[in-house]
Amino acid sequence: MRAKSYLPVSILAAFVLGFTPQSVLLARAASVEAHSQASLVEQWKGSLEYGVLLKQNHWQGWTDSAAGAAPEIEWMESYVNPDSEYSRLCRQTFDLAWASVEAAAKSRGGELAVVLDIDETVMLNIQFQKEIAGQPFDPAVWNGWIARMACEAVPGAKDFLDKVRGLGPRVHVAFMSDRAEDMNSYTIGNMRRLGLFADEDIVLSKTGKTDTKDVRRQCLTSGNTGTDARCRDFEPMVIIAKLGDALRDHFEIRDRAAAMGMLNDPRWGTEDFILPNPMYGQWTKDYKLICFPSSCSPHLAAIDVALQVI
Repeated sequence: MRAKSYLPVSILAAFVLGFTPQSVLLARAASVEAHSQASLVEQWKGSLEYGVLLKQNHWQGWTDSAAGAAPEIEWMESYVNPDSEYSRLCRQTFDLAWASVEAAAKSRGGELAVVLDIDETVMLNIQFQKEIAGQPFDPAVWNGWIARMACEAVPGAKDFLDKVRGLGPRVHVAFMSDRAEDMNSYTIGNMRRLGLFADEDIVLSKTGKTDTKDVRRQCLTSGNTGTDARCRDFEPMVIIAKLGDALRDHFEIRDRAAAMGMLNDPRWGTEDFILPNPMYGQWTKDYKLICFPSSCSPHLAAIDVALQVI
């Protein structure tokens, strides 16, 4: 692969943006491009998520011998082995979350919610990552994969969910995914096949680019006192735990400095729990507000196109 410099990205993006005020994103584009030259494993090891896993799980760091063309996929494929490093990390994270949830349910009254991301949190997309083999994300291809309902379960997810539901009807399981809302039937169908979904569970998928997870968390906490129709049938809930493989499954942060500043936040391992995922994540774009053409403004889409073609 030929070396890439900052200058071509800046010139192309500036040309596309016409030197509008949004040209402040040029530095972000250059930073993302430079960051992308490291391997996925190297990038992940420099991420907030990896740092949280080290602290949250008292983990010594990546020690498995996965070293093929895509070691991150090989590492996660080991989920079939309950003694693998990946499997142990997942189960340990769910155990930590369960201890916190159980204690919170005993000490708090009212309606409570445990919020979980879906992809790489309760369901695995390893086969999808193998099939796209590093190609740029394509929403149509992704939706085709969702429709196949071929995901497998993350180790420990089913046991955790079963225990949470066993706490009684006032403790709600809420799945909060950035999968498109119109794919819910497939998403739920796949979770049902794996024993991960119950009829009383809540699913809040993404309806559009402004429907962030912060918006959907507010939907839960406001319930029928808020304006979001998706939660009008629920009493307001207190979120007692959030589980996900990515920073924005927990906090709406879109800046690397701010992201890394969250490393020592006391909520990690007590209210917020990170699952391991070295295959992809916001860390591959340095946590910047860069997105794909189908899901963002023309200006931001132009920068992504620039990054893909240079």
